[in-house]
Amino acid sequence: MKNVIFVILSIGLIFSLNVKSVFSAPVQWNTGVNHNDHYYERVQLSYTISWTTAQQLAAERYTLFPDFTESYLAVITSTEENSFVQALFLNPEPQYRAWLGGFQDDSQNPASGWGWVTGELWDYTNWRPGEPNDALGARDERYLETFPSGNWNDITLDGENLVYAFIVEYVPKPIPEPITLVLFSSSLLVLKLRKLFNFIS
Repeated sequence: MKNVIFVILSIGLIFSLNVKSVFSAPVQWNTGVNHNDHYYERVQLSYTISWTTAQQLAAERYTLFPDFTESYLAVITSTEENSFVQALFLNPEPQYRAWLGGFQDDSQNPASGWGWVTGELWDYTNWRPGEPNDALGARDERYLETFPSGNWNDITLDGENLVYAFIVEYVPKPIPEPITLVLFSSSLLVLKLRKLFNFIS
């Protein structure tokens, strides 16, 4: 009964935010080179959203699913991961862009000072030709968006009112290793045997 109530409340929360998700559930990246077993979801909205608000929603979104420990705007660290995220776009039109978890510090160089919301190393990029370029000024275009092509762009905090979606990355709860379960079961058995012998003696 509690699970049913949780599902109903979760669905109500999604509709209250007017969030229209492209997928009914996050998709796991569990095959291919460099896969990390994380789950990803492209959340499409009916209104534009800023990078900050997208990150706030992304950070809370894992609470809608019982099998995740955290979530955040997607962090892309390899070509393979970028390709997987690109596959979440069902429409190739460039207006269907989405926020990623990248942001820039106060660097005056368009290509310097970038980092991820998780603090992971910024050692992979897939910039759109000519990007990043700080087209609107060095202190404005400090946030990362991706296009259906998989190419990235630096853009302002409000996305110039052009961004209607964001990519969420979910971290699943760890699955106990079989050996851990065996050791745990063995420990319980030993304890029961000790209690039995103590009772007999």
